[in-house]
Amino acid sequence: MKLKLSLLLLLFSGLVYSQDDAYENTRLSIKIMPLGLIDVFNSPVYEGGVEFRIYHKLSMDIEGAGYFRGWMSTQANVRGYIAKVEPKLYLGDFLKFYGGDGSDDMYVSLECLYRKQNYDWTDSILLNPAYQKTFREFKTIYSFTLKYGQCYTFGSGFMFEWYLGLGIRVKTITSSLTDLEASKMDMVPPGDGQDPSDEWALTYGVGHYWWPNIELGVKIGYCLWR
Repeated sequence: MKLKLSLLLLLFSGLVYSQDDAYENTRLSIKIMPLGLIDVFNSPVYEGGVEFRIYHKLSMDIEGAGYFRGWMSTQANVRGYIAKVEPKLYLGDFLKFYGGDGSDDMYVSLECLYRKQNYDWTDSILLNPAYQKTFREFKTIYSFTLKYGQCYTFGSGFMFEWYLGLGIRVKTITSSLTDLEASKMDMVPPGDGQDPSDEWALTYGVGHYWWPNIELGVKIGYCLWR
C-alpha cells in the first residue's frame, strides 16, 4: 500500500498542474491501470479498459485484466482474469447547484468486480504423519465498491485519473485437497517458524470470507473522442 501511495503521489504531482481541458467533453477514452503491476497478494496483472459516455454526466467504465505468469508472481502457474463494470456520475451540475466551482472532472461511481483465479500451492498437511503437498487452489471474488475520483485531461488528449473507494468483498476459495486435508492445512507463512497467520489463512485458506474492500489507485489513458 505504501508503494502504491508513493507512485500515486508522484504521478499526481507530475501531471495535475499541467491540466489543459475539462473532462466533460470526452465521449470515449481508453485507459491502463499501472498499479496492477505491483499487486503482491494476487500476482501482478495487466489491466486496461474503456470509458464511454451514456448520457450527459453519466458514463460507463468497463475494464478487464489478466495475470502475468512467472513474472513477479506470488503464485505458481497462475491463471485467471478480472472483469469490472463501473457506472460513473460526474458531479459538475450538482456542485454548481450548491455553489461549488462546477468542476466536471469529479465523480462518484459504483465498481462491480468479478475475479476468477487458480494457481498451484504447497503447504504442510498436519495429519499423522504430517506431510507436504502441492495442490491447486481456485479463488472467486466478488466486490462492490463506492468510489470517489477525479479525471484530468490535457490538450494532447492524454488523461490522468485518481480514485479511492470503500466497499465489501466476498471471496470463496476451494482446492483439489480432500475436505480432511483442507481442514488440516498448516497456515504458517514461509520463514515464520511455527506461528499460524490469520492473514495467510484469509489469503490461501479454503472457505468463504467477507470483509471491507478499500481501494486507492490511478489510471492513465487517452481520449479518443471529445
